[in-house]
Amino acid sequence: TLLHIFILNVDKTVRGHGLGSRLISKSIEYGKELKLGGAYAEASNVYSLNCFKQQQFEIFNELIYLDYNPERLANLNDKMYDRSYLVARKF
Repeated sequence: TLLHIFILNVDKTVRGHGLGSRLISKSIEYGKELKLGGAYAEASNVYSLNCFKQQQFEIFNELIYLDYNPERLANLNDKMYDRSYLVARKF
């Protein structure tokens, strides 16, 4: 059984203080207490991806939004938010 870290968001006004990494770390601790085998999440931007990588998560898949619906998603010209990553790690 895996822990799914569903939504992780740090307010822009307090970013840069390691809060995202600490939230992930506490989630990992909780998953270990529950005797789960690992955790997975969807990192929807480079910032969250970096937080997960700092906690030893690995990228298992990458979804580039424009590959699936170029007309609807044509305004995604910001490379920070144009894809999502499936990340996971074992405990």
